[in-house]
Amino acid sequence: MTTIQRTEKASPLEKFIVLAGDLDQLRSRVEQITQTEQSIDDLCDTLEVEELGKRYGVSLETMRKRLKQAGGQVFKIGKKHVIRKIRFLEVLEALESQ
Repeated sequence: MTTIQRTEKASPLEKFIVLAGDLDQLRSRVEQITQTEQSIDDLCDTLEVEELGKRYGVSLETMRKRLKQAGGQVFKIGKKHVIRKIRFLEVLEALESQ
């Protein structure tokens, strides 16, 4: 049942109580989400695939192919190939579990 339905025939005091309860539930839910979810910055932060290749001693194309094979999504932005940091971590976890 929606809040509007619950307050339709209620007295002013009952409406206030219902609305206050619903706001408390909403506040609790928002707190749960902000504590468990990652920030948008973490989701958008990127790594350059060429730099990763240098770090692991392989070429850009080899690193790009390996990332794609492991389920990573590589994007080309301008002249650079990048992968989201969160995706790279997921790829590492997947490879580690194999």
